[in-house]
Amino acid sequence: GDGQDALPFRGMDPRGFGCGGMLPRGDGFWSQDPFWGMNPWEEDKNQSGERLTLEQALEKARSYLVERDSGLGVARLYEFENAFIAVAVDKESGDAAYPLLIQPVSGQVRALTALCIAARVERDLPDGSDPAQTLSMPEAAARAQQALDARAAGMTIDPQGIAFPGYYTFEYSEDGDVAGLISVHAETGSCRLHTWLGDFIRKEEISQ
Repeated sequence: GDGQDALPFRGMDPRGFGCGGMLPRGDGFWSQDPFWGMNPWEEDKNQSGERLTLEQALEKARSYLVERDSGLGVARLYEFENAFIAVAVDKESGDAAYPLLIQPVSGQVRALTALCIAARVERDLPDGSDPAQTLSMPEAAARAQQALDARAAGMTIDPQGIAFPGYYTFEYSEDGDVAGLISVHAETGSCRLHTWLGDFIRKEEISQ
């Protein structure tokens, strides 16, 4: 929509990626997380060693994209207790493509599979097609805030979210400090609170 031009990541139109079949449906919180696939690898849980720095995690993400998707770059990097999350965007358009998950000790990188598939689907819908009803960014932010309010008091959504194909992701804060991420299905409005990421540490905007 017109309002997306002012957002940090304009995002790809969630209607244009044929994502509906890959996304969990239903009201309320998603019961499972197949779309994001954001769960720690079992083999990483008990690894010991030095934790990656933010700069090392960024280099891992950039190397991954150079090898597999050179048209994309990293625009933002989050550091959480249990993982780094990099936001991959199209270098030319600035459109958000998908997140990368970087393990903090092993340095393994994973592009979230369903998003990788969706980001390569032809963006334009066939002539005469009737796209599925999707939420706007403000509508999705309102759904996310409602979900947080129902869970606990004192959590506030940042409405300047990221429009990934098929869903939006927003930061939420507690007492004015970033606390975590929540995603909203673009068609159903169902929410996913990514609590497994652990405590928020910091984020950095990355220049291309």
